[in-house]
Amino acid sequence: MGVLIGLTVACAAALVLLRRQARARAETAGMRVVGRLGLEPRRSIYLVEVGGRCFMVGVGDGPMTMLGEVDAPAAAATAAAALKAVP
Repeated sequence: MGVLIGLTVACAAALVLLRRQARARAETAGMRVVGRLGLEPRRSIYLVEVGGRCFMVGVGDGPMTMLGEVDAPAAAATAAAALKAVP
């Protein structure tokens, strides 16, 4: 029983560590997902910041499509808040 608990704790710790490393790699690459709006089960709109510029990207069954660029970081924050507010 103690071995099972030990393995569970070790696996949970490894999972947390892997997630932190993945997040750190994505941020050092200069790309960050600011917000996401799910339209349908397989279709979403993402607000992505790359190199100080923000883009709205449509994702679905086919290839990703750039829908537009948001000019200012303040506008990106407003758009991200709007994306999070939609149920």
